Amino acid sequence: MTALIERGAPRDFLDIYEICNKKLVTISRCWELWQEREIKRGVIEPDQLIGYEAILLHLRRIEKSRPLETIADLNQRNHANQVRVWFKNEFCKGKFYSH
Repeated sequence: MTALIERGAPRDFLDIYEICNKKLVTISRCWELWQEREIKRGVIEPDQLIGYEAILLHLRRIEKSRPLETIADLNQRNHANQVRVWFKNEFCKGKFYSH
């Protein structure tokens, strides 16, 4: 979660997507773990909205640098779209997203 929020590399998105998709952890638990980590780092009240904003900012950057139509392999394009939509609608609960 920390890597996803702070760095937002494509592999960070895939890692979180896969562990949630395989039901190794829930979305809620991901956020709880992030908040626990932030408290250990000295943040008194970690703000999940800031986390949403960071994730969605990284996602917009990825979408601009690698638009779906530039992914030649149809399976990879569909998977990328699936992951992107999942983060927007499920993981970040549709918060603040605009192209």
